[in-house]
Amino acid sequence: MPRLAYGAEPDPPVRAWERPRAGGCGSARVPLRRRSHRLAVFATRPGMATTLPSWMRNALFVTAVMNLLAGIAFLPPSAGVRALLGFPAGGDPFYLCIVALFVALFGVGYFWVAVANRPERLFIALAAIGKLGFFLLVVGFWLAGSLPAVALPGGAADLVFVVLFFQWLRG
Repeated sequence: MPRLAYGAEPDPPVRAWERPRAGGCGSARVPLRRRSHRLAVFATRPGMATTLPSWMRNALFVTAVMNLLAGIAFLPPSAGVRALLGFPAGGDPFYLCIVALFVALFGVGYFWVAVANRPERLFIALAAIGKLGFFLLVVGFWLAGSLPAVALPGGAADLVFVVLFFQWLRG
């Protein structure tokens, strides 16, 4: 280790998230943005909370359960459940499995965001758009006479989550 002049301080140790600045003095260090699992990194706007409010977490838990149950209802053997909910009982098993897969995957996503307690803005925005789309499809097919009125409460439940999700996104 080289000797320092009297009163001089040694350079601070280089941390894992720092590197020498390109060009200029070789000893100048510029902090890099840390990539970490820590919650503070997930704030995307100044003043944005790094955790979800409790009402949003509760909404995510409820819609997770709702989506997982709906995913089961769209599986091919659940024709009676679909008929009870006002949705077409029949259908090609392949397409029913695809719908069940996507609905259940979103349910897992809602559950994960709620458990992680992180504000995943893109996921929640996609979820709000998807739920709005489902609501509009249910209402549109009901108005066209393809779905009975029994299907409307399922669409209305998704509309509640649309309002909650957009409220959180706006906040």
